[in-house]
Amino acid sequence: MLELLRSAKLAVEKGMAQGRNETYVKRLSDYIIPALVEALHKEPDTEICASMLDALNECVQVCAIIK
Repeated sequence: MLELLRSAKLAVEKGMAQGRNETYVKRLSDYIIPALVEALHKEPDTEICASMLDALNECVQVCAIIK
């Protein structure tokens, strides 16, 4: 999901996302971040949880840079 968010943000920044803007990336992040948090609560494997936390952190960083 992180890669999807990055890709969408990059496409918007480069003007390649026809008819899409920062609002699209924000709405996408509003879907992805809660889904990651919910999945994190359900995951019993600590190594997978660590990977999910890294992805969550990167998602937040990507979203923090949105104009």
